[in-house]
Amino acid sequence: MGDSERSAVCKHVYSRHPGMKGVRPKMTRQGSRRVYTFSKSVATSPGGPKISQIVRATVDDGGRIIKVVASR
Repeated sequence: MGDSERSAVCKHVYSRHPGMKGVRPKMTRQGSRRVYTFSKSVATSPGGPKISQIVRATVDDGGRIIKVVASR
């Protein structure tokens, strides 16, 4: 686990959500699972207001990604 798990999760999220490329996730634990949270502010239009885009990836104790959720 550790760095190899983090890089695998990043690769998966970056492929499905290219706008998150380069964002470093924060990892939290929920029981035996780990949740990697990617957060970024995105402009809605040039010069317009920004919104926060969040992608969460849940990983089980075996290192498999079980769920990826995106919100804005």
